[in-house]
Amino acid sequence: MNNNDWALTRRQDRIALGERFAGGLKQLEDQAFEEKRWHWARLHTLREEVVPHIMNVAHQDLAGSNDYRADLRRLMRRLVPSPTLRRMIYTRLIHDDPWYLSGGPDLPGLEDVVAPVLEAGLEKFSPGETDLFSSLLGVNGLFDWAMEPPVSSLGQ
Repeated sequence: MNNNDWALTRRQDRIALGERFAGGLKQLEDQAFEEKRWHWARLHTLREEVVPHIMNVAHQDLAGSNDYRADLRRLMRRLVPSPTLRRMIYTRLIHDDPWYLSGGPDLPGLEDVVAPVLEAGLEKFSPGETDLFSSLLGVNGLFDWAMEPPVSSLGQ
């Protein structure tokens, strides 16, 4: 074997190695694409099918719950046997379930918003409500400032 044969073999090895590398890179790219596709498909199934179903079951079965979060965890253990899936579903559920975010179901008979009392066609609020909003928004100070008489010494 002479030097030319050795160089030819080495060049062929480099070409073969480059082809294997390009093939591996293409395969990795395809796998990454499939992984993203499966991720979005899994997220869609989670958001559109699984979590709404569990929320419906929880809102029906746990309507009278005193400790909604603990009861929800027990319900999840009963409905979803796999700890991995349960963790995935629970993570999404705690962000989407309004009862979880508020600490549990509302008490029956109580409304979220009390209807205002109408007096002569206008809404009448209790003084406590207006004071609360005024203090939060600083409305009282704004009205006081707007109603102050102009300072006469500035114009003279």
